[in-house]
This record gives sequence, structure tokens and C-alpha cells, in this order.
Amino acid sequence: MSFGTKHTTDVTDLIWSYNGRFLVTFACKDKEAVRIWTPRGDALGTINPGALESYGVRVSPDSRFISVATMQCDAKVWEVGADKDGFGLKGKAMELTGRTGAGGASGHSSAVHGVDFGGSSPARLVADTASAVTGSKDGSCKVWNVNVRYRQNEDPKCTLTIEQPDKR
Repeated sequence: MSFGTKHTTDVTDLIWSYNGRFLVTFACKDKEAVRIWTPRGDALGTINPGALESYGVRVSPDSRFISVATMQCDAKVWEVGADKDGFGLKGKAMELTGRTGAGGASGHSSAVHGVDFGGSSPARLVADTASAVTGSKDGSCKVWNVNVRYRQNEDPKCTLTIEQPDKR
């Protein structure tokens, strides 16, 4: 089977959800960087991260969230799931950033080049699905508690910052 991804630039990553219900295609320089598909190639949704460039995409181990690392010092998170209208993209859930609300000065000061959810990588840096990690051009990695009431506008909290050692 093959299907057109409808991206305007090259697809740089693709990920099957852990539950097998959807496929994510990613084109880092595309305005609508993320597209979500059924296993048969039917479109489920499109994500525009609102950044000139995006650097990475990940699906949470419970297949509930999709996160995109952007050049805007943050990672944005969208919810995917079933509702009365069927299975699909439900909307933006939260941002892993320090620019607003609870984060204060806890966010990155430069582009976020990578994002991952707890339990979704072989390294298992974070061992549970209530956490995410971001890595930035500023040299730091941050661990975030994403087990928040985002529908009530509760922001994720940065729980750990690992700074790059001084280069001498």
C-alpha cells in the first residue's frame, strides 16, 4: 500500500503509534509539519506547530500525545484519541516551555532540538509516561511532569534541568 503524505517538503521522520491506531509523518521544514494517518492511509489530522522550523516529533507510550520540538524554545503537545466523532486529533494540550504561567525561568533559552516521552526510548531516561524530556541548543536537557490537568489550563512543570558541562 502507498499513499501521498501531502507534505510540501521532504518527510524526515515517521512513527507508528504504540497502540497501532495511527501513523505520524513529519516534515521539519513544512508549515504543517505533522500529519496523522490511519493504518490504511486515511487522514486523521494535521498539526501546524506555529514555528518556522520544527526539529523532532514523538508519540507518547500510551499513544495519547504527540509532541513536536520547535525552534521557539519549546515543545508543543497535542492530544490524540477517540471521542463521539470517532478517533482523531483532539487538539493542542500543552506546551513544554518556561515562557508562560508556571514555568517562569525554567524553560529553554534556545531552540528545542529533541523531545521524548517517558518510557518511549530505549535509553529510558525517564521511566514513566507522566514525564517528558526536552533537549535544547542552549546545552540543557529538561525533564517535565506532564501529568497535569491541561484542560483546566494547568501547565507542565520542569522537575529537573541538566546543564551542559563547561567546555574547557
